[in-house]
Amino acid sequence: MNVLRALSACFFLLTVSQMMHSKVNVLFVDPITIEPGETAEIVVKIDYEPSMEVLSYSFHLHLPEGIGPNTKSGNWTTYCFTLPEETYPFFYDEETDEYTKSPKSSLFLQPTADGNLLVGWTGEKERLPLKSTHGELMRISVKASADFVSGTGTINDIMLTNGSYAFDLYNIADVAFGINEDVVSDGVNAVSRLASDDAPVYTLQGVRASGEKKGLYISNGKKIFK
Repeated sequence: MNVLRALSACFFLLTVSQMMHSKVNVLFVDPITIEPGETAEIVVKIDYEPSMEVLSYSFHLHLPEGIGPNTKSGNWTTYCFTLPEETYPFFYDEETDEYTKSPKSSLFLQPTADGNLLVGWTGEKERLPLKSTHGELMRISVKASADFVSGTGTINDIMLTNGSYAFDLYNIADVAFGINEDVVSDGVNAVSRLASDDAPVYTLQGVRASGEKKGLYISNGKKIFK
């Protein structure tokens, strides 16, 4: 009996280890170039073959210091973004400035405490899945400060669901992309290797932290334990 328990424990640990290292690449972002004080678009792409239709997704977008979301002025903050017709079950009507067949509330871009973005979309209410999981997912407009030189952006905490079912919840690789610089991926977590000892540390919720307390943090797009 003890032997069986030991074998079971070994099998469990091996399975967990494989899950931690067998990351699935779902989202991709090409490097971008931006001049100080100017705007550019972050093009988020998806390339994934899920077992069921995708009814929602969410992720955290972390931007380097000196880069922020581009917004429109008005009664409330409006982020500048574009959704491709090839991917979503609705289309944009330029005359009415509205997305038809689905309310705008199905997409949300919410600022985190450190000025970055929590991005998500859902078609669950209308049971309208993404039309395609291959190609552009969205374009997010960002603006550089007057003294910005270069940095690395990251996307993490990526989740795709079919209502109550989440695809590869713990195995989706993080994404790193260079802004006026090259980023080297490690092929497992797709994170930047351009880290430094002075790199800022964030909580899993995207809040900048000192990192003095023991726990799991994010630094340069990579999850670290202190």
